[in-house]
Amino acid sequence: MRQRFSENRNPEEAEAITFLLQSLVSEYRTFDFRSRITIISPYQEQLSTFRDALQRSQLAADVKESIELSAVDAMQGKENDIIFVSTVRSGNDSPGFIDDQRLVNVALSRAKYSLVVVGDTHLWRVNAWSVNLFSTSTKKQIE
Repeated sequence: MRQRFSENRNPEEAEAITFLLQSLVSEYRTFDFRSRITIISPYQEQLSTFRDALQRSQLAADVKESIELSAVDAMQGKENDIIFVSTVRSGNDSPGFIDDQRLVNVALSRAKYSLVVVGDTHLWRVNAWSVNLFSTSTKKQIE
């Protein structure tokens, strides 16, 4: 069931990405994740939601502190090893930044090694270019 939140905030996505981060760090205990993870969102309100979710998480303090939170447009020209993208919008919301090919390009091209996109797949079906992008990617749904 999709819940409706503020158009610029989605706590369920923040919790899902935090869970994925905890699982990743737990699975690869000997890997040094410090300064290798960035969470990207198009909305500052969602980044604030991530700050709260990370503080409540079971991640080690040094890992929490080293996770970069960034707006999509601020990532232009930057990259990191592991990128998580939170698209935020859900349900009947307007697609928001998904309508802007330039911003989507920035969001999807910042990862050196791993890219995880978390969002409502229905919103990626709003125009021909995003339908094509979505249909050629591998998708896994977590419910």
